[in-house]
Amino acid sequence: MLEDARLLADVVNLEDFGVVGLVGLIIQLALQGDGVNQVVQACEKREQYNYWDARLKDGFHFEPIRQIARRRLATARQVVTMLATELKEDQA
Repeated sequence: MLEDARLLADVVNLEDFGVVGLVGLIIQLALQGDGVNQVVQACEKREQYNYWDARLKDGFHFEPIRQIARRRLATARQVVTMLATELKEDQA
């Protein structure tokens, strides 16, 4: 039973990672009236404070799920980088 609970916790935590997690953040910020600039700022702050490193270290019980989270995080980071690049181009 304990293993099932740990697996369920890992699956729930995995939802915060990757493009799915990024879309969730976008929806949350949009509901607050924020826009694309705030999405990039929120992501930059998470990187600055090592939020994802802490989540990867402490948020998973099973290494295979942690590896999935790392891959998803790498993809989300690419998307945020592209988004930030486009915003900078628009400001130039």
